[in-house]
Amino acid sequence: MLFTKRVLALSLCFGANFGFSQLLPVQYDTLIRSQEIIATGNGEYSTSGIENALSSKFILGGFITDEIKDASFDHHKGINRAGGFLNAELEYRNYNVKLFKNKDWGIVGKAGYSAFGGVLYSKDTYGLAMYGNSRYLGDTAELSGLDMGYTIYQKVGFGFIDRKSKSSVTINAYNISNYGFGGVRQGSMIQDANGDTITLTMDGEFAFTNSNNFNQGLGLGVDVDVKMPISIKEGEVAYVQFQARNIGVAHLYEKQKVYRVDTTFTYSGFELNQLVGENAIVSDSINLLDTLGIASSLDKRTFLLPGFIQVGKIVDRSKDKKV
Repeated sequence: MLFTKRVLALSLCFGANFGFSQLLPVQYDTLIRSQEIIATGNGEYSTSGIENALSSKFILGGFITDEIKDASFDHHKGINRAGGFLNAELEYRNYNVKLFKNKDWGIVGKAGYSAFGGVLYSKDTYGLAMYGNSRYLGDTAELSGLDMGYTIYQKVGFGFIDRKSKSSVTINAYNISNYGFGGVRQGSMIQDANGDTITLTMDGEFAFTNSNNFNQGLGLGVDVDVKMPISIKEGEVAYVQFQARNIGVAHLYEKQKVYRVDTTFTYSGFELNQLVGENAIVSDSINLLDTLGIASSLDKRTFLLPGFIQVGKIVDRSKDKKV
């Protein structure tokens, strides 16, 4: 029984506040086999406000014109989102092994790599990033609602699979190789008409990896894949799939560098002798973070793994009727 893209599916994504639709399996083979090796890989990026003409420049390279920036700026709403993921997985199934002496239970093992990243941001955040502060002279740029995060991990899993339905459950161990997050609960930037004075108000925090180690933390989670037959009418059976992947929790025992800010800072321009010399603001003798009202610390963290849940009907290509 093969599957096409015409499916009815509900997808939920946990993690960095962004979602992607995950397709049901490329095929659902109901034939009984002794062993199977399944290799899968996919990647996706999506945005709600940035048009393809601009996003393709970041990925493939090229010159970004003012017309391209303006078209995406006009397409933005108050709050927007962008994100992407990359996933590769290798799965081995052995139906000959009778797990717990159950004749219908085989074993399944898997290994995979995943990278997730996403951001929620205001229209003015895009404006500052693409045009600089010149667009907001004598105006206010609203930065509230910024929320961003990324996670990179590798996993190995072991579990059991039903020989007849090919439903499976695996318990996975995760190596967290990179993780970061950030957010601005309340934030704004006010400039005078000449750009000489800028008042920045911000309440938020950001955290980044403070180590280059491949192993930053460990996680534990599950994959569940249940295929349920339902009777449509006499002599006809359809299959509904419930799928949950990478549902679990992880802990970073490598401390992260966390920056927290809750302050109002007014910048009125620097003289040359403030920027260079032994009393310069960038020298070691002056703590720039304290000047800006930013507190830093090293923290360990526990967080939910980015995963997804999906429910959908597997399409039977031999049928004329489609949902």
